[in-house]
Amino acid sequence: MNRSEADIDIVLSSRFRLVRNLEGMKFISTMTEQEIENLKSTLSHEILSNPVFRDFSVYNIDELDELDRIVLKERKFISERFYRKGSGLVAIDEPRQTSIVTGDLDHLRISSFSEGLAVDEVMVRTFELEEALSAHFSFARDFENGYLTANLSDSGTAAKASVFLHLPVLSASDLMDHLIINTIETNLEVTGFSGGGPQSLGGFYIISIRSGSIFGGSEAEELKKAAGLFLRYEREARADLIDGRYPYLEDRVFRSYGLLRYCRQISEQEALSALSMVRLGVAVKWIEDLTLEDFPEVFRSIGNGFLRSFAYESNPDENDIMRLRAEMIRKGLNFNS
Repeated sequence: MNRSEADIDIVLSSRFRLVRNLEGMKFISTMTEQEIENLKSTLSHEILSNPVFRDFSVYNIDELDELDRIVLKERKFISERFYRKGSGLVAIDEPRQTSIVTGDLDHLRISSFSEGLAVDEVMVRTFELEEALSAHFSFARDFENGYLTANLSDSGTAAKASVFLHLPVLSASDLMDHLIINTIETNLEVTGFSGGGPQSLGGFYIISIRSGSIFGGSEAEELKKAAGLFLRYEREARADLIDGRYPYLEDRVFRSYGLLRYCRQISEQEALSALSMVRLGVAVKWIEDLTLEDFPEVFRSIGNGFLRSFAYESNPDENDIMRLRAEMIRKGLNFNS
C-alpha cells in the first residue's frame, strides 16, 4: 500500500496549478474583445493540434449555457469570477483530472487534480503541460518578479499546491483552531470548504502553499509535512472518538446514516454535513456496509448545478432538486437495494 492509499481516510485529493501570461500581450483586463478572440484562437489551435493534448476537449465558455458553466464551477474547473464574467476557453482531459483555462484573470491557468495525497504526481503532470506549451509560446517574466501575473499574490512562480482534507473530529474540537493559528506565519493557508476563511462545512479543509521563487521539492515537502501534521492529530482525535470521548459525534454519525438512507429530499448543505459524518463512520469502521471509495462520485453529483443539468428536460424546481439529490445519494451509496 502506498502513502496515498494509506491516507485516503483523511486526504480526499491533491491539486496543483500554474498561472502564465504570454510575453508581449496585455493582461486580460486591458484587452479588447478582438484581442481576446485572437488569444483564444491561438491557444485553441495549439491545444487541438499538439499531440500532447490529444486527450483534451476544448469548450468555448461563451457558447456554454449557464447550467454547463455552473457544473464546471462546481467541479473546480473554472473560478466563480470566470463563471460570471469570463470569456475564453476551457480544455479538459478525458480522465477529467487536468484542465487549461484561457481568458480568466490571466492568459493561462493550468491545473491538475488527483484523489489522495499525490502532490508530486500533480506537480509533475502540470509542469509537463507547461513545458509543452512553452515550446511554442514565451511566458512573460522578469528577473525581479518572476512570472508576471494579474494578481500580485501569484507573483514569483505563479504556482499553488493544495490538499483537500476531511477533518471532522478536529473541526469539532478546539485543537483545529490552534493548528490553524500555527500556520499564520508560514507559507501555508488553511481554508474551510465553504470558502469563508477557516470555518468549514462538514469538517472539510483545503491546505495550500504558494511559492515566491522556485516551486519544487522543498515547497512540496513543506505541504506534505503540514498535511501529515493534520493527519496525525485527526487520527489521534478519531482514536478518542472510538474510546467514547465525543459521544455527540457518534450520535451524529448514525443519525446521518439514517438520514441519508431514508430521506426523500435534502438540501446541499445538509447532504454535505451528513455525508461527512457517514464517511467518518466508515473510516473508523463503525459502518461496514460502505467503503471510502463509495463517496467521491456521490460528492460530485449533489451540487445544484449538476442536478439541474441532469434533470434539465423536466425543468425542476427546488423541491425536485432536493428529491433528486436524495435519490442520487441513495443510489450512489447503494441504499436502494
